[in-house]
Amino acid sequence: MHETNGNSFSAAPKRRACKAAAALLLCCAALGCATPPGEILRANQNSPTWPAPPLEPRVVCLGQFVTADDLRPGKSFWQKLISTMFGARQPGALVTPQGLLLTASRELLVVDSAGRCIHRFGLDDRRYTQMPLNEVTQTPIGIAMDTQGRLYVTDPPASSIAVLDQEGKLLSRFSSERMLRPTGIAFSQSNSLLYVADTSGHRVLAFDLRGRVKLEFGGPGGHPGQFNYPTGLSVANGRIYVCDSFNFRVQIFDLAGEHIRSFGEEGNRPGNFSLPKAVAVDGAEHIWVVDARFENIQAFDSSGRLLMAFGEEGWEAGQFCLPGAIFIDSADRMFVSDSYNRRVQVFQLRPGDQ
Repeated sequence: MHETNGNSFSAAPKRRACKAAAALLLCCAALGCATPPGEILRANQNSPTWPAPPLEPRVVCLGQFVTADDLRPGKSFWQKLISTMFGARQPGALVTPQGLLLTASRELLVVDSAGRCIHRFGLDDRRYTQMPLNEVTQTPIGIAMDTQGRLYVTDPPASSIAVLDQEGKLLSRFSSERMLRPTGIAFSQSNSLLYVADTSGHRVLAFDLRGRVKLEFGGPGGHPGQFNYPTGLSVANGRIYVCDSFNFRVQIFDLAGEHIRSFGEEGNRPGNFSLPKAVAVDGAEHIWVVDARFENIQAFDSSGRLLMAFGEEGWEAGQFCLPGAIFIDSADRMFVSDSYNRRVQVFQLRPGDQ
């Protein structure tokens, strides 16, 4: 009698199953089988809003970015099978998000200080890429882009600004004996100058695109036009908005550095500040200020009158843990670096007189 191996009858079906699975995977790859990516940054009826009902909502939560998976890219059968068998990967995880920028091609750039890189989230194509900064900066903080697509990243410990192309290649570096610790940075298309908050120098410097200092204003103090550790700044509507952090106020200047007005003071009431860290202006010229200690965001009109506020300590939608940066795009979507929650939260600002 012919003897057979006791495993031969079970091995054959396994081989046939593996061949069938391989054929199916090849078919899916050839036909481009994938789950449609769906839409991101879209509100629904369950999206948190502020102020709370029954008041008319002015801020709507659209979502967040924690890893590259938050782009919700379409996944093929093969990718799903690998994920199921070996566990889901977490590519592009944010560590300490800081400076933010949305490019004309709708790519969200997130400076990661602890991760020493720039995360690139493609909002349209759902692609994620990363720009390493290990060899370029020590602790990257702020980011700006000029009209040619060059990136400018502040590096406070090195007292310099790294100039990069869109692939992350170092093109040059700005420094000045007058600049001690650059943090916030913004580009003005009106005069092609880069405005930089020199936090330890208690001043704002303006560079041309060759790295030459063209303007300087400020100095230590509490009088109008003086600073006490300025941090985030923004340029909009021909004006410069500066978070004068330890004077607990926001100061507004024209592009020549002439003081226009200031608003805010230290305190615990609405409209007061504890540590104003970042500022941005929406399409209606409302001024949105991130307060890292209050862990909230307050909105003011152009004269500095409080309109609304939202946020508190926590990790739910609309809650924060040491938020550090803000960016508002042309569609009035507000991106906030929720730094110690390791994420970027996204909100839609709705029109109205607030």
